[in-house]
Amino acid sequence: MVLFAIITRVFDGMPLSASTDLDMHFELKESKRHAKTLARKANHYPTRCAMQCGNHIVYFVKALGVCFMTVCERAYPAVLVFSFIEELQREFMVTFQSREVQQAKRPYSLIEFDSFIQKTKQRYNNTRTLTSRLNLSEMSEDLHNNPPFEISLTELGTDNNKDIKTYKTGGPSRRLEPMTWQSLTACVLAGVCALLNFLRCFPFLNVIVIDKETDDTWFSAAGFFLAGILSCSQLYLLLYPAKWRILLARLLFALVLLLVYLLRNLRNIWQISFHLAVAVVVLYHTANRQLEAKLPDYNV
Repeated sequence: MVLFAIITRVFDGMPLSASTDLDMHFELKESKRHAKTLARKANHYPTRCAMQCGNHIVYFVKALGVCFMTVCERAYPAVLVFSFIEELQREFMVTFQSREVQQAKRPYSLIEFDSFIQKTKQRYNNTRTLTSRLNLSEMSEDLHNNPPFEISLTELGTDNNKDIKTYKTGGPSRRLEPMTWQSLTACVLAGVCALLNFLRCFPFLNVIVIDKETDDTWFSAAGFFLAGILSCSQLYLLLYPAKWRILLARLLFALVLLLVYLLRNLRNIWQISFHLAVAVVVLYHTANRQLEAKLPDYNV
């Protein structure tokens, strides 16, 4: 029987689609794990390969930058396996363009193809009615003349503790949810605050250079400059994901409040209210703009 099938991108091993199986048998899970490890190293092997994993055999074929792989029982005829892979390959190439494969950013981006994999797998697992409808003579002759390259588990170098995924570079890490018009407004206001703070900093710098003033002038210049930096940092946390993002946003908010208090004598009540309101709005939208939801677990 064909137990599992997976389609991956050759250059980085990122899975594009797979059969959605519920069989949690330990031996099959191990064979799947070895198959996925092999998929990440498929670029280093010939176009057509086979690897024995206990009572199962992993087969794969590479074509046009895509790897088509199956896990089958040892007794299942190889000619049917490669016929099965050929059908998947033919339908996949018709359904998806090469550009879609190359631009896929996340694992299982083409998971909708699993319905075709499931139907084809069921058909090939019913060998009594299947063999009468297939002409396997050409495939048998091809396999006889060009047998698949044999890979051993030892050569694959699998290690339970070092089975590291290499397809992470195929796309970016999780992004933030799309921005609403309210959060875009908060971005603009944070940018305005940063600009105003930097502009207020320049006159004090001129005084320092020309009049050689120190103490209060230095403090004011440094305060407005730091306030501009804090506003830019708030804007960054609102726009981009970061580690400890919410904690940092709260810390920046507290520092902004402190600077607003320290610089209160250099601003009127409307300026103070504006900077406080913007700080609150930016913190609110930063806390409410969550990471995008992960792709669902397809149990593959």
